[in-house]
Amino acid sequence: MLLHTAQRLFDGRHWYADAWLELAGDRVADWGNGVPPDGEIVGEHVCVMPALIDAHCHVAGSAEPVTPVQIADPYEPQRGCLALLHEAGVGAIRDLGNHPEMITNLTRLPDTAPVLIRSAGAVLDEPPAQVAHCRLVTDAEQVRQAVRVAAEEGASWVKTFANLRPELVAAAVQAADRFGLRVAHRPGRTDALTAARLGVDTVEHLALCAPPRNRQSPAHRPAAEVLRDWAEPGVLENLAGTLAELAERRVRLVPLVLATRRAAVLDDAVGEPRLERLLNIAPIHRHLIDMRGAGLNLGRRFARNYLGYEHLRGKARSTVEQGWTTLLAALRDAYEAGVVLLPGSDAVGISLVPGYALHEELGLWDRAGIPRDAILRAATGQAAALLGIAGPKGRDPWTAGVLAVRKDPTVATNLPGVFADVRFLVPPTTTAAVEQRRTPLERAQ
Repeated sequence: MLLHTAQRLFDGRHWYADAWLELAGDRVADWGNGVPPDGEIVGEHVCVMPALIDAHCHVAGSAEPVTPVQIADPYEPQRGCLALLHEAGVGAIRDLGNHPEMITNLTRLPDTAPVLIRSAGAVLDEPPAQVAHCRLVTDAEQVRQAVRVAAEEGASWVKTFANLRPELVAAAVQAADRFGLRVAHRPGRTDALTAARLGVDTVEHLALCAPPRNRQSPAHRPAAEVLRDWAEPGVLENLAGTLAELAERRVRLVPLVLATRRAAVLDDAVGEPRLERLLNIAPIHRHLIDMRGAGLNLGRRFARNYLGYEHLRGKARSTVEQGWTTLLAALRDAYEAGVVLLPGSDAVGISLVPGYALHEELGLWDRAGIPRDAILRAATGQAAALLGIAGPKGRDPWTAGVLAVRKDPTVATNLPGVFADVRFLVPPTTTAAVEQRRTPLERAQ
């Protein structure tokens, strides 16, 4: 047997000092602390832990047309996404919006970085279409048909999007239950509280959990407008009931606060230091690179017309910043209310680099005051349970892979910096079977 030793080992739930990890090939056979079993010690580390899990991302390139000269390999955007995820220590993801064909195609790509993927395929929405990867439905029968097709395509999740009315979200939940799928919901016409009561498994985007000031607002709103709502008096008090019910119903919340910030504030989007890493994945980022320095003022009109950014200055900027501060306070409130929080990046969105955006999201949780231990459990063991890859009672926390970390993530000053310098000791088990929700027939047996 081969052994790795570590000053500290984390298994997604518990910490061990002076620990060891025993390998049988590319599989973790055992782990613990104290005197290790007989075997060859092949590595000594500061910290060993499960690979990170991104509970909300998209292994897809930009919808912007590109020429074959720019991207010679038609799957280069997907390969690039997976390579960045692996480089950043992310071993498993929940892909919540993609071409349905990619559910099987991604697993067949040769020479691709190993990442365990659980997919929703195309999102379900009512017209008009808001995103590239969607199935438009207008009644409950179409919803049931769409969920059936998603199950046949190999999806393990269904994502209900912002335009869906409550009765159609209810139809999606019922159909998903029939086929053993789980449901993720983006609040809009059906708000977070209503969706939780209808039985969804996760709610995406904390920023969308506060009701808009104007109930006539469109379901899909600019991020700066959403943050302005958070600057209104009493928003945290009004949210408290929703958070309490999410906690009571064990509906998980994927906050995606970094994605909200990057979609609202152009300066932050332009300032992402790894934008160049996105050029072969989403070439539209070349425009953001051109805006660096003096080009920012010249690029604001393009950003407004084509990327949806407002020109934030003066009171408009201060109101957005006030809303941002309140949003981070709400993140802390959600944790203290007992809501199960799971980290996601929403990459590849604007200025969201796969893997590294997840690091930044975890850093924002840290800034909001969530304890480090809770952050690490959310990004590993709890996320593995969500994806159904942790085995019975979470007994196999290593399915997403094993990381060697050079610094102790519980005490290091810069949490994102800790995960920017990791390596895989054991790759993800990409052939792991998904533990799906049991169907009513199975539950009756």
